[in-house]
Amino acid sequence: MLKIKDDVELEDLEKFGFAVVDDDCIWLEEEENIYIDRYKRTINICSNFEDEIYNLGVLYDLITAGLVEKVEE
Repeated sequence: MLKIKDDVELEDLEKFGFAVVDDDCIWLEEEENIYIDRYKRTINICSNFEDEIYNLGVLYDLITAGLVEKVEE
């Protein structure tokens, strides 16, 4: 599982296209199916369609910026 590191301010993710929508989640504006749980800080992808295509470039950007770590579930 991927999560945002604890020392990263979640508001800093706005420059990557994320927007605070409610108290529980921060959604990627362009892809409404990618979000971050504000409490667990986990990155989640959800879909209602089997053949949906995702733009995962923003996740790559977060990883290369050193903001993401891999954790055990």
